[in-house]
Amino acid sequence: MTDRREVVQAIPVETGYHVEMPDAEGISSKMIECYNLRRTVMILCAIDFFFDLVYSFYSPYFLIPTFIALFGYYGADKYKKCLVLTYFIYITADWLMKLGLHISNAVESYNGMQPTPTAFTWMLVIISTMIDLWISKIVFKYWQSLKNMPILELTRLKDTTITIRRFVYW
Repeated sequence: MTDRREVVQAIPVETGYHVEMPDAEGISSKMIECYNLRRTVMILCAIDFFFDLVYSFYSPYFLIPTFIALFGYYGADKYKKCLVLTYFIYITADWLMKLGLHISNAVESYNGMQPTPTAFTWMLVIISTMIDLWISKIVFKYWQSLKNMPILELTRLKDTTITIRRFVYW
C-alpha cells in the first residue's frame, strides 16, 4: 500500500450534439389537462367526421354533420371555444333525438303498429346512448377547460409543445 493519493480530474468530452429541452416552467396542471383533452376531442371529431363522410355518400343531408364534425376538429385544434361549444350542442342534440326516436318507435310497436323491439335491440340502444353520453362528457369537459383557462395561459398553451401526452378517458 502506498500513501500517495492521486488526483483524478474529469474532463468533459464535447459530443457536438446540442439538445434543447422545452421550457417546462410555468406549465400548470390545468394547461396539461386542457392539452390532453384537446387531443382526445380531436380524435373523437376525426372518427365522427369519417363516419359522417361515409354516410354522406348515402344521403347528401349527412354533409351537414360532416361539416359540424370538421368545425369541432378545427375548434379543438385551434382552442376555439365557440366551435367546440357548437360541436357539443350538436352531438348532445343528436343522441337525444336518437334516443327519443327509439323510445317513440317502441311506444308505437306496443300499440300494435310495428313489431316489438327485441332485447338485443334495446341493448344496442343503451350501449349507443352510453357511448354518446361519454363523448358528450369529454367534449363538455374540454369546453369547460377552455372557458376557465386564463387568456395568457391559453396563449402560452398555443405556442408551446407539451411532451406530457395521455388520452383522457374519463
